[in-house]
Amino acid sequence: MKILFVLEHFYPYIGGAEKLFYTLSTNLASQGYEVVVVTTRYDKKLKSNEEHEGVKIIRVNCFNRFGFTVFSLPKVIEHAKDCNLIHTTTYNAALPAMIS
Repeated sequence: MKILFVLEHFYPYIGGAEKLFYTLSTNLASQGYEVVVVTTRYDKKLKSNEEHEGVKIIRVNCFNRFGFTVFSLPKVIEHAKDCNLIHTTTYNAALPAMIS
């Protein structure tokens, strides 16, 4: 089973929702699920693509979290094609997840 998370912020960003999704995604990956996260590349020092604790992280270059709504669409659609489940948050990540 493949699960796609569409999130404005993700590891190593620190916050309550980020901790929740980090714990959820890494636990699912440790149980054998294929987990992909599409998120913002809020810091240019972060890699665009990496794997962390079994979770594939795709970071999208955008000016800010509001640009994520538009600039994430190609990556979200690309990874949503063969997913069994798409999980997202409210606000800017909801629209690309819904469209995909």
